[in-house]
Amino acid sequence: MNNNTVYLPKKLPEALKILNSGKEKILPLAGGTTLLINPTENASYIELDGLNLNYIKSDKNNLSVGAMTTIGQLSVWPQAQKRAQGEPWNGLIRKCAIAIASTPNRNMITAGGNIVGLRPWSALPGVLLLLDGKIITAKGKIYPAKEFFSKLPKTILGKDIVTEIRIPLDNKDLIGGWKKFSLTSTDYPILSMGVLYKLKNKSTIENIKIVATGLTILPQRFIKTEKLLKNKQLTANTIKLLTKSLQDEAVISADIRVAKDYKREILGAIFLELINNKYNRGATEVAEKDKNK
Repeated sequence: MNNNTVYLPKKLPEALKILNSGKEKILPLAGGTTLLINPTENASYIELDGLNLNYIKSDKNNLSVGAMTTIGQLSVWPQAQKRAQGEPWNGLIRKCAIAIASTPNRNMITAGGNIVGLRPWSALPGVLLLLDGKIITAKGKIYPAKEFFSKLPKTILGKDIVTEIRIPLDNKDLIGGWKKFSLTSTDYPILSMGVLYKLKNKSTIENIKIVATGLTILPQRFIKTEKLLKNKQLTANTIKLLTKSLQDEAVISADIRVAKDYKREILGAIFLELINNKYNRGATEVAEKDKNK
């Protein structure tokens, strides 16, 4: 950042005016972790810290997360005393956030930065796909997560700034699960995976969403496998069939750390763990009985 200008706007209209001035290459600056890894020469920056975008609030309809809210803050939401009353989506957001990087990095990485500057640790895009989240911008645009992550978010944004993530609360009683696979607990993930589903009769999936991050630069939904799972009782044979479907459906980019086939195997293993978690003991019991016939 030698000789780079850093602008310090206090209001969003001022920030947008600077970003769209056209005089130089100007980039929004949030937590700064991307900048530390990949500094951009001959660029100036807009510091977003003074725009009052650090908040987590909710009403009866939506959970709203300001773009400058840190992953560290999300990793302890809701507060411990409220968790005892039951967490939305079985703690999906908190479980995802706490799996992102180390504690010092979680205190730097922002929610907005995690969804705009896609990196190996960008897990929030996957959660937003599961929860039908929306991305709000300074120009007043509202992007459904499905649209926002259909291609690189920076391409979609152009000369605009993410201000808020909004998640509807009408499905907060659904069961969520999230799992990261990495070499160490704080290492970059090889891949991460999440599910959101509703059970009936303890062992039948009424509906489900499945997403993975780290297979390509963009998060991936598994629509075909989701349709196969709908209204299925989870016997051992069904689980085996659906795991194969998931692995076949996965689109995996080259990764210098591991082979594509290795990622495919890990994907199947994580899926099995998420489906057979403690909130789905009925399904596990049915699978075991079926296996022993």
